[in-house]
Amino acid sequence: MGRTNRMQLEADKVASVREHLTFMFQYFRNPKEVGSLVPSGPVASNLMTQEIEPGHAPVLELGPGTGAFTRAILARGVAPGDLTLVETNSEFCTRLQREFPGVHVHCMNAADLVKRDLFGGKKVGAVVSGVPFLLLKPDEAMAILSAVFEVMAPKAALYQVTYGFTTPFPRDVMRELDLTATRIASTFRNAPPAAVYKLVRRTTGKRH
Repeated sequence: MGRTNRMQLEADKVASVREHLTFMFQYFRNPKEVGSLVPSGPVASNLMTQEIEPGHAPVLELGPGTGAFTRAILARGVAPGDLTLVETNSEFCTRLQREFPGVHVHCMNAADLVKRDLFGGKKVGAVVSGVPFLLLKPDEAMAILSAVFEVMAPKAALYQVTYGFTTPFPRDVMRELDLTATRIASTFRNAPPAAVYKLVRRTTGKRH
């Protein structure tokens, strides 16, 4: 291995350690907001984005944290300008803006999506979510999901990572919004083990 390659590997290791430390620090500051002690690994990231294509633009990511899923989305061919990140943690927002030039980063609550036109009148074709729904109250989950599905195209899907054993969405909320969740992937090659759910409308064109 050449000197340049060794230096790059060392730089990547240092960057990974810094990312994990940043994530852990923010988790201990606000566990409910961050949801996990460590960011998702490459296996979970690939599973979360396996159905994402450039044709889904614009793509929305909720709770990107330090950008594990963001990197995977971009690797699927989605252009930076077609990707919008919504994050509530200001430290993560600063990091995301620095690391992903050209990607739209908004430091805000996803429940406020309907109050702002972030997509130039277009409907979102796919949503990737790291929001810790298992830790949210039903009314908080309702506010976020109703706002998100308001900006989504009728046949678009939301892809959600979870570290629990069942769907992370409150059943009453799914029933009220006419949504259905399907588990499409899971992996033990992540710390902690992760599952991916696909959330869609049962019927198209229905508004609440």
